Amino acid sequence: MGGGLFDDCDLVGLHNGDLLQTHPATRCAGQFCSIHNPSDHPLNTRPLNWRGWVMERTCPHGFGHPDPDDTAWRRRTGRPVRSAHDCDGCCRRRQSDTGGNPEPTP
Repeated sequence: MGGGLFDDCDLVGLHNGDLLQTHPATRCAGQFCSIHNPSDHPLNTRPLNWRGWVMERTCPHGFGHPDPDDTAWRRRTGRPVRSAHDCDGCCRRRQSDTGGNPEPTP
């Protein structure tokens, strides 16, 4: 069968309880994707937030940082890049070896 509203999409639950309709995983297979295959960036395990024009990762301090995989996709596809944000530096730090305390990325 086919032709259903959600046949060619995935539904992703966001941390705030919202559902986001997005592309299927097959469309981004083999590429980094903020939803299906995040790259190894400092906030890749943090909650996703769809701001309506950009995918963000919410840091432990509550700041929304543009997801670098979303930014890379926008650049590859010629879409506007919106990366300006209130920043506390979490998007430039690694937390994995510091017990959760952000340290500058070398």
